[in-house]
Amino acid sequence: MADADSTTPLSSNECREPVLEDLAALCQALMKSGCGIMYAEANRDATWQEVQGVRIPFASPETLWRMKQTPREKDIPDRLFLRKLLEARGVQLAPPDNAGLPGWLQRLKQFLAAGTRKP
Repeated sequence: MADADSTTPLSSNECREPVLEDLAALCQALMKSGCGIMYAEANRDATWQEVQGVRIPFASPETLWRMKQTPREKDIPDRLFLRKLLEARGVQLAPPDNAGLPGWLQRLKQFLAAGTRKP
């Protein structure tokens, strides 16, 4: 491998393989820490599409559902959409866990579940 001060260029193997391995490890660590699902697991039921001659895997709606079970508010619209999509396909989903919902949304959900009460 060339020194940092050297003007000799690195070969493609010296330059790319360690970088790609490090990048792959970083992506896997980020996926695991962000949603708890590793690439290999998500890839099991991926759907494949060809884009400009290249086959690309896309996470299935079931995998996306599992990936979106986070406390992040920005995942709420995705969960609502995925719930409707999966239920329309006949997929049975467990009731949503309130632990990841913001406090105001938990209270609204409880209020709506209680129905209207007469004073």
